[in-house]
Amino acid sequence: MYKIREASGEDLSSIFSLINKQAHNGKILKRSRKEIKKVLRSFFVAEQDGVIVACGAIEIYNKKLAEIRSLVVTSTHQRKGIARALIKRFIQVAKKKRVYEVLTITDRDDVFVSHGFSQQLQGQKALFLRP
Repeated sequence: MYKIREASGEDLSSIFSLINKQAHNGKILKRSRKEIKKVLRSFFVAEQDGVIVACGAIEIYNKKLAEIRSLVVTSTHQRKGIARALIKRFIQVAKKKRVYEVLTITDRDDVFVSHGFSQQLQGQKALFLRP
């Protein structure tokens, strides 16, 4: 059984490792230790037997918009409802803070759609540039 909790400073290395393994595979955007540390209070982790098996963040930009970012579940713990539980927690945080809208950029839209997310900008795409 796993436990979802707010991340602490002790979790920084585990979060960094999880994110950058997935970033290497092209699944999520890479984040530096410094960047993670700066927004650590927006992270939650899923822990099983004292080991972090998943993480993710809800970054609240303002009352209008928050973003679910860096959602990662280790391959050995996927398909066990951990991502769904983290998303549910992020939605609770957004509701508590009275955020109007939550966005995410993902290749796993099924898990988000099951929580009520929908495509709002028909025919538009998220574009990125690394200058």
